[in-house]
Amino acid sequence: MEVGADLEQHFADGVYAIDLSSLRDPRLVIAAIAEQLGIDDRDSTPIAIRLGAALRDKQLMLVLDNFEQVLPARSDLLELLESCQHLVVLVTSRMALRVRAEREFRVAPLEIPAFGELIGNLDDLPSTALFLERARSAGFTSRPGDVPTIAEICRRLEGLPLAIELAAARVRLLPPAELLARLSVRLPMLAGGPHDLPDRQRTMRDAIEWSYRLLTPSQQNLFRKLSVFVGGFTLAAVEHVEPGQAVLEILSGLMEANLIQAGRSEAESRYTMLETIREFGLERNESTNGSPEARRAHASYFVGFVEKAEVLRPDEDNIRAALDWSIANEETAVALRLCAAMSVYWQERGQLGEGLRRHRQVLSLSIERQIAASVRLSALIGATRIAIDVSAFSDAQVWADQAVALAVDAGTPLEMQVALTVRGGLGTEQARYADAARDLERALALAGGGTDEGEFAETLIALSYVLFFTGESARAEKLAEQGLEIIRGRGDVRALGKALRLLAWQHSHSGDYARAETLGAESLRLFRGMEDTGGTAAALRQLGSAAALRGDLRLAASRYEEALAITQSRGDERQTYQLQLHLTRPVMASGDLVRARELALGSLTGARRLDDGWSIGMGLTALGHIELADHQFDLAGDIFLESSAQMLIIGNPMYMSWSLEGMAAVEVSRGHYRPAAALCAARDAHLGRLDSRLPPMNPAGYQIVQAVVAQHLDGQEIARATDDGANRPIEELIRAFEQANSGRT
Repeated sequence: MEVGADLEQHFADGVYAIDLSSLRDPRLVIAAIAEQLGIDDRDSTPIAIRLGAALRDKQLMLVLDNFEQVLPARSDLLELLESCQHLVVLVTSRMALRVRAEREFRVAPLEIPAFGELIGNLDDLPSTALFLERARSAGFTSRPGDVPTIAEICRRLEGLPLAIELAAARVRLLPPAELLARLSVRLPMLAGGPHDLPDRQRTMRDAIEWSYRLLTPSQQNLFRKLSVFVGGFTLAAVEHVEPGQAVLEILSGLMEANLIQAGRSEAESRYTMLETIREFGLERNESTNGSPEARRAHASYFVGFVEKAEVLRPDEDNIRAALDWSIANEETAVALRLCAAMSVYWQERGQLGEGLRRHRQVLSLSIERQIAASVRLSALIGATRIAIDVSAFSDAQVWADQAVALAVDAGTPLEMQVALTVRGGLGTEQARYADAARDLERALALAGGGTDEGEFAETLIALSYVLFFTGESARAEKLAEQGLEIIRGRGDVRALGKALRLLAWQHSHSGDYARAETLGAESLRLFRGMEDTGGTAAALRQLGSAAALRGDLRLAASRYEEALAITQSRGDERQTYQLQLHLTRPVMASGDLVRARELALGSLTGARRLDDGWSIGMGLTALGHIELADHQFDLAGDIFLESSAQMLIIGNPMYMSWSLEGMAAVEVSRGHYRPAAALCAARDAHLGRLDSRLPPMNPAGYQIVQAVVAQHLDGQEIARATDDGANRPIEELIRAFEQANSGRT
């Protein structure tokens, strides 16, 4: 920390310290770094890629403390360093990383008196000064005759700070001379540690052993059990692991021995144990066969804790440890309950990569007959929601289908409603709107008067989203408003932000731009207040679309660019390519067709990689209009045929009008004025049937198309073409355009 503070002025983007002492899984190191830097895991793109993208141009220093138990993560660290040329990493570890470009600095023990050296003042050397400071805090008052004895104690302890602290904590019970005598008796054992450890660590282990042997049997027993906690514990947790004992009194004894420390969180007292001491306790726990019992009690406590507690962050590592134990020992019921209860936390914290991995592990365990269906259902639903958020659609489909089947077989109407709503949401994300609507309509029918209000609102919002896409805009807005009213009454800020964003999007498409702006701005304030960067980017995207639809393309571009910067810094691939797609419109309008084409092609590449049907259709539509603006009429015609086919496949008629608009322009370029008039009429009639006021993709260009048609056709010809276009199925008009397109010269 001292080095970091001294060097901070040399790093323009700061120095960040990350404590890894509570981690045991090397796969979590990159996520821990990302979390410290404010980059969450709420996306399908791997967190390592997103972290590299966020730090690529940053000049900063990372201080990674306690790396020894996650050494395999060094390969991830190397990849990060190689992709970020200005990044510097300072690592503390009991073992060197042994990687390229590593510069090793061995931290020496505290300076100690030389053998036989006379010392006049204990404060003159760091080791003796530390001993004296800790001894005084334990109530010890030194006398002049104690100086050489204390100096010898520190020399015998080789200047190891932890050993000195443990010894100093005993001076209230053992005068310095007796303390030294005991150390002398134990010195032959100090070299008995594992030979693959440095001498100072072998000594450290023995110092803890010595302190442990001075404990009473009840203190030793509790000390061993406390070693199963990771990252600290509360009194309530201790009392669960060691019921029926005078826990507070025993804890006090352990504190006096300096084996645990007391602190205070916002809500309650919290105790911690140094990692080296905890590792010793685990070894002792194993040697006395107490580990299974202690770990089972530990997991039992945290199952109940995560299902009831509102604040989980301080005990995140304890919950991970409980999950590890339950998975390793196939305690399926415990593992399912932990995963189900943690799923919302993982979503809110943006730790979706970890959540998905945990659910995969747990849901692959064998299911015992006595496990309640509701427990497995909760885990399946949580897993599906997380998988949807990271675009792991194959996993999501399997789990969603299993959830619905289980709900049909053994669930309540509410559980069936929730399972159908979640599967309907998956269908929406995959642009399978007919499937989604079918599931969500069934879910809504199950939502009776006794339903959970939050789940009811979620069903309303999910169905509203699908209905608006498929053309039932009036009902969609009614359901969304109903859902919004429920959510406002519940105080769920994140759900409120999402509902506001949906309604803002709907109002912008129905032409109520003022209402869209008000709702969108409120959504943006909520997500910024939560420091939810993903939600902030999505709200900015919606506000940009609202500005674009009302014709303010400069403001739209500004909002899109701000959102794009956020998603790129997060490494959020899906939102990034979708924002590139949105940007094509204002960029094309500015006349920069080269950049507009690059944006559209880049967006299409990302959409095809993730099989994002909606983005593929929209990307093709945008690219067609770009080629149209560049007078590449034949190419534009081919692209509009592809985009309209894609929209028909996914069952999303909302933006078909933009493809029809483009086809009309292509027909005008070829002198085919009557087909152009029919396509214009089809576009207007199509939007009328959807009760949509969606403006043209290129309003000025569309006006020119209409004007040219009016110049070349008389009133009767326009009327016949208009009647033909308004009444013929769109599929027939597209086939006619395709035939004309294939016969071009």
